[in-house]
Amino acid sequence: MLASGAFVVGLLLLRKDRSGLLKQLEEIRTAHEKEIKQINAIREAERLKNEEDLFKLQKRLAEVQKQYDEAKIELDKKKKKEIEDLITQFGDDPVELAERLSAATGFRVILPE
Repeated sequence: MLASGAFVVGLLLLRKDRSGLLKQLEEIRTAHEKEIKQINAIREAERLKNEEDLFKLQKRLAEVQKQYDEAKIELDKKKKKEIEDLITQFGDDPVELAERLSAATGFRVILPE
């Protein structure tokens, strides 16, 4: 902005033929308006692209969350089945059952002495 003002002042002071000055100022203004329109068009395109990317991200996050929830349910079912099988197999041996349940679930089992 300051450079534009200095340019205009320079033109006024240094030019001897001032008849074309208004024409040059109009050309500068027109070029400036064109640049502003281009910048605004680029900014709008960028904004639209960002909105599209955000929508895609939210959609993908929802898909991943759904897959996670489904996998967790499936894992819980498998773990429950595994624990039921261990209880059926080793229900008569509490020490062996405790060790197997500890290995299957990751819980630390402290046996009474």
